[in-house]
Amino acid sequence: MKLNNHGQALVIFVLLLPLFLLIIGYIIELGQMYITKSKYEQTINETIKYGLRHLDDALVKDKMQKMMDANIKGAKEITISDNKISITVKDQKEGLFKSFFEKTYDINITYTGYKKDNQIIIKKN
Repeated sequence: MKLNNHGQALVIFVLLLPLFLLIIGYIIELGQMYITKSKYEQTINETIKYGLRHLDDALVKDKMQKMMDANIKGAKEITISDNKISITVKDQKEGLFKSFFEKTYDINITYTGYKKDNQIIIKKN
């Protein structure tokens, strides 16, 4: 008597499909958070560079705040003292797949920039 094994692959596929979809969803969600954080970091770096080039301008902090507001939502703090600029951004982003993964992701970024020997140096804190 010969057994029919044709349905075994289908059963295994159906059992593993949710796991594969869950892994793909998690990869997409992490990718989206990485892109968001990269966008925030790029905006912070450009804002610090602008601020260090225009420290003599009395309205530089307001202009920097407008640059940040145009690209970043969330709490932003800009501190200018002793030719140093520090920017802190705190935000929460909702995940795409809230029912499976974390509902919100916390983004907390702080960068400090200063000039040394006419070069702009920006460091992540």
